[in-house]
Amino acid sequence: MVVFLFLLTSYTYAGTITVNSLADTDARGGDITLREAIMLSEGDLNFDLLSIEEQVQVSTPVGKGIADTINFGISGTIIVRSDLLTITDSGTVIDASSQWSGVWSGGEPGVTLSGGWNKIGLHINGADNCHIRGLFITEFVKGVEISEGAQFNTIGGLGIGNRNVISGNGERGVLIHYPGTDNNVVSGNYIGTDVTGTADLGNSEFGVDIGYGAQWNTIGGTTAAERNIISGNDGWCAVVIDGSRTDNNVIKGNYIGIDVSGTAALGNSENGSFIGGTAAGERNIISGNNGGVGVLLVNAANNTVSGNYIGTDITGTTALACFQHLVESY
Repeated sequence: MVVFLFLLTSYTYAGTITVNSLADTDARGGDITLREAIMLSEGDLNFDLLSIEEQVQVSTPVGKGIADTINFGISGTIIVRSDLLTITDSGTVIDASSQWSGVWSGGEPGVTLSGGWNKIGLHINGADNCHIRGLFITEFVKGVEISEGAQFNTIGGLGIGNRNVISGNGERGVLIHYPGTDNNVVSGNYIGTDVTGTADLGNSEFGVDIGYGAQWNTIGGTTAAERNIISGNDGWCAVVIDGSRTDNNVIKGNYIGIDVSGTAALGNSENGSFIGGTAAGERNIISGNNGGVGVLLVNAANNTVSGNYIGTDITGTTALACFQHLVESY
């Protein structure tokens, strides 16, 4: 007699939720809004309470403890009426890439989140392996915040439509802070510019702020697709790394203070880890910052500035004006 033994492993497969309304409500109607989608993903809204029309937009299972993907079946602007719900469930993906018009070189996000200047944007709080991509995030106090020990999250990414445009916010474009908030990646985004990467929309303070003990986070990458354009920001600096034990963060391959072409200044108005590297792909271009600092280090240890083009265009041979400091540490 032959006995076959089968090892059965239990998996929780991710569900998908499709946003098909530009409203900002959680009322039971015939459509799924972004707010309702986040509530479903967080376990704050039960699938069984949805109308039949809403249930069609959801592939179960979804909810707390499940790595849900929130897609968009509609393009346009969502006027956010109150703070968006905090993302605390690991594995959550908010993906608007399907609504992009065009491709990397000429496209733009098809879904805009507009906060009216007095609300928090997308906030990943203590969750891991989340992904936000393909959105235009504007007019919030903070565009994207990662905090409270959140790890291995990605803002942006590679491929058509994954870029976020995070500009025109009241304080920071991207804020990564507090101990344990480590190993997050911000890549392929426009932070402070318009959707073309050539005009100034700014974030009123910093483009990217890493602080209060966050470590091992990466801004940019070694390839052109991973490059962030961090330009046109209006506050102290484009990128700031500040606070005790805010160590071993990596900033590489970005354009800081110049436009997407790499040849025209698009300055950060006041003040524009391992900043740069030995390989050409790790080089930051830090130029064109109008009376400010491209990168600011404050009480941050174990950070290195290496291999960058500072004060030039992409070729390294043509000067682009910078009126105060390009990199400052104290």
